[in-house]
Amino acid sequence: MTKLRTAGGWLAYRGVGAAYAAAIVLFLVGSLFIRGFFGWGHILAIASTAGFVGIVGIGQTFTLITGGIDLSVAYMLNFGALLVTGITLGSSHHFGLALLVVGAVAALTGLVNGVGITFLKIPPLIMTLSMNSILEGAALLYSNGTPQGASPPLLTALATGTGPLGIPWLIWFWAAVTAVVLLIFRRTVFGRWTYATGSAPRASWLSGIPVDRVVILVYMVSAVAAALAGLLLAGYSGQAYFGMGDTYQLESVAVAVIGGTSILGGKGSYLGTVAGALLLTTLTSLLEVLNVGASMESMLYGVVIIVMMMLNRQRPTS
Repeated sequence: MTKLRTAGGWLAYRGVGAAYAAAIVLFLVGSLFIRGFFGWGHILAIASTAGFVGIVGIGQTFTLITGGIDLSVAYMLNFGALLVTGITLGSSHHFGLALLVVGAVAALTGLVNGVGITFLKIPPLIMTLSMNSILEGAALLYSNGTPQGASPPLLTALATGTGPLGIPWLIWFWAAVTAVVLLIFRRTVFGRWTYATGSAPRASWLSGIPVDRVVILVYMVSAVAAALAGLLLAGYSGQAYFGMGDTYQLESVAVAVIGGTSILGGKGSYLGTVAGALLLTTLTSLLEVLNVGASMESMLYGVVIIVMMMLNRQRPTS
């Protein structure tokens, strides 16, 4: 099977293939019980929905590969949505300004996360979880507890409109973003440094890699990706509301892990995260159609994550 080139050598597609195979199996199982589940229209709907968690998963893939995690994505997403709807108030006016403000806030958030982790030596889980609380408070202060405005038309069209070949614009956008992320991982110095930092941070530092700078940039990428997902979600729902990012906090970690990214760092691929997003979204759709209770749904999520982690487990070398 074809392999992915990483800083540490060749990384097999095993985890990626397993995630895509599992998603296809779920579609086939669903088609046995639900008419049209494996239809083209439903596949497009699944892919569109998966795009939201898939875009948040960009940051989690980067942070997990470096051996970290970002639990501030929930309210970074939420704050981004609140800012764009509050600044534009449902019109195209000031949309450019809104993008600049959201981008600046996201970049600053990632910068603070990265500095806290690298220079203050705060564990990533604690640093980002604390930042999530700070962002929640900032969102409440900004909106006075009542979100204002609505999604600008461009975001609404991007999140809900249909593009060439009858494929939603959101899928085209996600595909373009995926191509850029894969290019970064495979063809840039930053991508190679990201893998090296997660595999052996001390050795990477001794070899001249600016490990602290890489970690800071990774958390900035994560924050910007979460904010981007927030803009798209605002366009999809037409407005912003509190709690819209809550489900993506752990789901974004889950899709990366399901796709073969190691929580120990140094191993992973965004192509696998895409597979994880499709798998988890397909599972959610199937369980909802079958009217499975929330408790059973949570249990099955856990089982799927554990099984995929076992499939992606690396055997120790002798």
